[in-house]
Amino acid sequence: MKKNIILLPLLMLALASCGGNSTSNGGQTSVSDSQTSTVTVEEKTVTLTVSSLGLESQKYADGTVEVEGKGFQFVELGNYGNGIQMRTNSKDPENIKKSSLWNTAAFSKGIESIQLNVTNGKAGYSNENALIFEFANDVSFANSSTTMLSTVKDQTAYTVTPEASTYKFVRITINITYSLYFESIVINPVK
Repeated sequence: MKKNIILLPLLMLALASCGGNSTSNGGQTSVSDSQTSTVTVEEKTVTLTVSSLGLESQKYADGTVEVEGKGFQFVELGNYGNGIQMRTNSKDPENIKKSSLWNTAAFSKGIESIQLNVTNGKAGYSNENALIFEFANDVSFANSSTTMLSTVKDQTAYTVTPEASTYKFVRITINITYSLYFESIVINPVK
């Protein structure tokens, strides 16, 4: 994938030197000349899983990773064989750690929605305000818009939609003392 990203500017430069033109608009880049058709590259949907996040088996971890060209950072995510595990670690009352996950590279046109797929057999409880979703236009999450998600017993699929599709960053943080397990978290960019 990185080769395509590197080659596209070279293609744009070569085309411009031959009389063609190129434009970049958010997450799309178009290249055209009088003899070729337009090529558009759209931002990809990002699917976060134990594998794509590189979570090691039988441990909780903090880290950074790139998935589908987007940078992500996380705190206190676990892999114990049941998908992405989120928890509140309160072993040390002076240093409580809550599982959290956020993108560090902006979605150029914004975030349309987020799909959460709970691991089968792990939707055994209803939890009010189980997850906090913060949507923002910068990675500092200053002036963020907050959405709370409550889980429902036996429900395994949720869709969270920001109040405005122009938000470019999202941070997801657990807000309960029990663990939650996700087969995948899918972030759909605005197309």
